[in-house]
Amino acid sequence: MTDRGPGPERVSSQRQLTVDYMQMAGRRSNVHGLVEVDVTDARERIRTIEEETGTDLSFTAFVVSCLATTVEEQPQINRYHDWRGRIH
Repeated sequence: MTDRGPGPERVSSQRQLTVDYMQMAGRRSNVHGLVEVDVTDARERIRTIEEETGTDLSFTAFVVSCLATTVEEQPQINRYHDWRGRIH
């Protein structure tokens, strides 16, 4: 028998209502939004590292690295709902 980690998590009634609302709203129309993020400090840090090492660094790789670190530290953001409403 293999250890697959914790089993599926039950969905709270509030979260299920939110999911149901979003599914209904998703069938009617698309909602688009714009997000503005200040990346000044990150770009400056990348430039500093490039000057110190002489290596070109990718901003896209930085963003992917940040997302991977977040998923590693907060695994609950990387989950899905099955057809019974359970979270895996």
